[in-house]
Amino acid sequence: KKTTQPLWVNKSSFNISKAKQRSARGSKKKKTDLFSTSHEQAMLGLLRKQGSNTRSGCLGGPRQALQVRGCLIATCACQVYELKADPCGHCLILNNVNFSGDSDLSTREGSDVDCEKLEKRFKALCFDVLTRRDLKAQEMVSELRKLAWRDHSTLDCCVVVILSHGCQTSHIQFPGGIYGTDGKPIPIEKIVNYFNGSNCPSLRGKPKLFFIQACGGGESLFWLQ
Repeated sequence: KKTTQPLWVNKSSFNISKAKQRSARGSKKKKTDLFSTSHEQAMLGLLRKQGSNTRSGCLGGPRQALQVRGCLIATCACQVYELKADPCGHCLILNNVNFSGDSDLSTREGSDVDCEKLEKRFKALCFDVLTRRDLKAQEMVSELRKLAWRDHSTLDCCVVVILSHGCQTSHIQFPGGIYGTDGKPIPIEKIVNYFNGSNCPSLRGKPKLFFIQACGGGESLFWLQ
């Protein structure tokens, strides 16, 4: 009598030949949106399923292989965060489109479209979304600090999205800076540090995701229509 054995995958290396074969067969099928809600929910479901084992550690914790669109992904308990809360967490979107005349920064055409899609996507992922538009540097700092000061103890994650112009700044760990609509820069390192374990203890040990869409400065920007 045949029995199904649990699948264990070596963290450092494993055979992906079967995954390549599946990928080759899958490439002949009709392509669909990689970021469709069904696939996002499937990934969240995997995280929730394995969440109860995240504290067991890498050496003794279970390992699994997940096939997603023909690719084999090795997962280890120590690499998974629990995402059980509803809402999952807060998502702050700062969208700077129009800048002051003396800042010499151009209007960011199309940023509102990106912002709307981000709002829709993170709401579909069960995040509590707050969007602020056209903020000066100090106003951006104020919104970030208010988010960091909130109580995240019942939540599992926090997301910050910033759409603006960017620049190069001196740094220790995180390079670059983000402009407010008044043309004053905020170092990314400063933004990230608002949410570290010391400044935001209720997010300690939880994923903090930063999505920043901004040029790094010093390079020409070309628009395509």
